Amino acid sequence: MNEELQKAIAELFNSAISAKDFLVGELPEYINQLLMWHAAHSALMCFLGVLYCAAWFYPNYRHVLWLKNGGFKKLADDGNDIVLLFHLLQFFLIIPVVEMFNLDWLKIMIAPKVWLVEYAASLVK
Repeated sequence: MNEELQKAIAELFNSAISAKDFLVGELPEYINQLLMWHAAHSALMCFLGVLYCAAWFYPNYRHVLWLKNGGFKKLADDGNDIVLLFHLLQFFLIIPVVEMFNLDWLKIMIAPKVWLVEYAASLVK
């Protein structure tokens, strides 16, 4: 019985050691893939944020130009203040989109070790 227990413990240790060797061997590849994934995700979100802001601001810019050229005077003279207030409100509503401008991709490209330390710290929290 004692020999069987020692054999089982020895097999357990051997499998743990081989698993550790496997993990240590695969760790650089894992870190590389982690960096690539987070860089690609961050760059895509940044691009979508810029695209979203451009899609939001361009029609408003065209509308303000139309208002300045007297396009609204046909409808009402005092309506300009309401429309401009609406555009100002839209500007403040887009502030949460700034969260999409995540520049982690730049940090990963310039200082990947700093990003890895910050990522590990965020996992610990």
